[in-house]
Amino acid sequence: MENPISNQLEVEQEVKGVVEGHGMNPWVYSSLVFVIVLGVLLVLKRLLWRHLHKWAERSESQWGEKLLTEISTPVTVLLIALSFGVAGQSAPLIVRTHPLMIHGTHVAMIVVVIWMIERAMTVVFRSRALPDAVTSSTRSLLLTISRAVLFVLGFLIILDTVGISITPILASLGVGSVAVALALQDTLSNFFGGLYILIDKPIRMDDFIKVEDVEGQVQRIGWRSTWIKTGASDIVVVPNNKVASSKLQNFDLPSPASVISLACSVAYGLDLERVEQVAIEVAKAVISKTKGADATFEPLVRFGAFADSSINFNLILRVNHYVDTGMVRHELIKGIHSRFMKDGIEMPFPQRVIHWNPPPV
Repeated sequence: MENPISNQLEVEQEVKGVVEGHGMNPWVYSSLVFVIVLGVLLVLKRLLWRHLHKWAERSESQWGEKLLTEISTPVTVLLIALSFGVAGQSAPLIVRTHPLMIHGTHVAMIVVVIWMIERAMTVVFRSRALPDAVTSSTRSLLLTISRAVLFVLGFLIILDTVGISITPILASLGVGSVAVALALQDTLSNFFGGLYILIDKPIRMDDFIKVEDVEGQVQRIGWRSTWIKTGASDIVVVPNNKVASSKLQNFDLPSPASVISLACSVAYGLDLERVEQVAIEVAKAVISKTKGADATFEPLVRFGAFADSSINFNLILRVNHYVDTGMVRHELIKGIHSRFMKDGIEMPFPQRVIHWNPPPV
């Protein structure tokens, strides 16, 4: 057990030695050290910041200027904590051996460093420091994950600094992580599915897609689900793991333009050159009057097969976007039917000719 009288004697001896050494009260001396050290550090910071601002201006780096602005306050607080720690070393023994003085300064500096790193990460993830291919949603996700990792590491470092063993905590986190992963298996599956969608970008906002039996426009890509607006203006919410693992068709990649192939058939015995000419004339007329049809694309006719009761062909043209397919196809079918009837071009029903030779009576 410590002897209070002995401690008091040590403090008195120290104070006496300090006073005799520089003729000044130890509290005043400690305060003077704090002011001098902080003043020097602030001057150095000011000079350094001036050079860094000039460098950012020369390099025309917008994120560099913003980074200096964001971390300026944390750096100043860090210098204050550092000055306080240095001044504490010249304080009386009873002060500098106090647990709050020993651990408080270190903890404060760790917190300020974490604050400074978090500010820097925020600037980097929200600026043009990352490639333009990284979408805003991906930046937000990466920033959230980085913050979580930073805060957890900072908390563990603080515990270790104050003398608390973090080994049991790490072991508990390992066991707890397995339990949480099993309990939230579906949620984590959707989360990583959303992460895959944001990073790999098979779909983007406003893309027209088809996944499984759902077809529509992407309205939202969240961490758990993707919202798709169908042709009936309904919102279908599809879990991200379904989007990531299912066969996906994106009608906006590599370009929004989409090709229409209309299957038609005509009777045997017709002049196919005439059939091709009429079909292309109808297609050009539809293109000229229908919104969404691509006027720069020359329509094509391709004969494909000799069927049982007809010769089949495909009439091919292009629309500006997949959502225009329905109306253009609608007008095309009407035009083909009307023109073929007018020109006497037969579109036969399926039929089969049976030759029957009855046996002689």
